Amino acid sequence: MENDVAVAEDDRVWVRGWFPLLFSLSCVVNRCKLDVRTRALTVLFEIVKTYGDSFSPHWWKDLFKILFRIFDNMKLPEQYTEKAEW
Repeated sequence: MENDVAVAEDDRVWVRGWFPLLFSLSCVVNRCKLDVRTRALTVLFEIVKTYGDSFSPHWWKDLFKILFRIFDNMKLPEQYTEKAEW
């Protein structure tokens, strides 16, 4: 809790709530079996569609980094990806 002192009150929701959730979903998308990845990606985009309008502009920068990381991973040759099921 003492680490939260440096985080603005408005950003605590992002730092302690949305960001860890979205980041964890992106990890699932990059690491799990196809059916689990598909569901995680669906949930991630449903969250963005439903709650994205309440995100601050600087939250969107973090979110785009998460999303770009997912799709950048898809560009790697199959031998370098953790799961080549896509």
